[in-house]
Amino acid sequence: MKPHLVRRAHKATSGAARFGVTVAMTVAIAACTSTPRRMVLVLEDYSGSHAASVATDATLVSDGIIPSMGSADALEVLPIDDAAVQQPARIVSIDLTKVTLSQLSDGVAHADQAESERRRAFLDTASRTARAAILMSADERSRFAALTDIIGAIQGAARSAKAGTSTTPTRWQRVLAVIVGEPLYETKVVIIIASDMLQEARGIDFAHSPPTSARAITTLIARLQATDAIPDLSGADVIVTGATGTSASQVDAVRHFWTQYFHAAGAHLVAYDFDARSAVGSYFRPGGLTSGDRTPGT
Repeated sequence: MKPHLVRRAHKATSGAARFGVTVAMTVAIAACTSTPRRMVLVLEDYSGSHAASVATDATLVSDGIIPSMGSADALEVLPIDDAAVQQPARIVSIDLTKVTLSQLSDGVAHADQAESERRRAFLDTASRTARAAILMSADERSRFAALTDIIGAIQGAARSAKAGTSTTPTRWQRVLAVIVGEPLYETKVVIIIASDMLQEARGIDFAHSPPTSARAITTLIARLQATDAIPDLSGADVIVTGATGTSASQVDAVRHFWTQYFHAAGAHLVAYDFDARSAVGSYFRPGGLTSGDRTPGT
């Protein structure tokens, strides 16, 4: 065979090999679908102004959130009080990706049913344990109940969210996952804030002097951004329940501030209300409320 014909044959073979590799990669990527995962962060207000609502909040977590958790979901309950930054705590921590729900003895025909029953049994126990832990922490955190550092608690939630999530997997990460048999997760961060939303720390006192104008809110947001007090919550959904005050004007002013705060953080404020338990229930119900379905404060 002539040299130039050999070169052409070699190129054709190389091209076919590259095409084969590309096809194999495409098939591998298609076979490796990501599993939806929710990282739920509940911020519980233990300050004195919200103390009477802790039992209601504990029931919301135990009866409204935990039973809806899927096999890849995670939940943490973090405190809001005067020591949210200096003495943080994970009051409740559940990660179902670290819980063994399947067994080899399940076989093929009944594997899904067996896993579902184990998850239900685990969550039943977890619900009771979580409720007890939230109530018990009210006494343990009572020495920090004088003030309310909601911003500090949100910063802590952002750190937990970052630790519990990963970026969207690249093409090569998907291929590697197929090869080694590891699952890939697409994580949605959901933050539930159970609080009156009256920030009383960091030189801010919404209980007595909330920002009452758009200019005052803009100035305060700029100040917080300058001190890195507004974390990156891009793509996160936020639901606030328990928001209150001593007058309608105070409630409106505080709500306007937090609306701008979460916008600056890149989060979606799904609901903001005195009693948003129905919004939480709708959100965690399959096909229920999601970001953009409700106007905060309605």
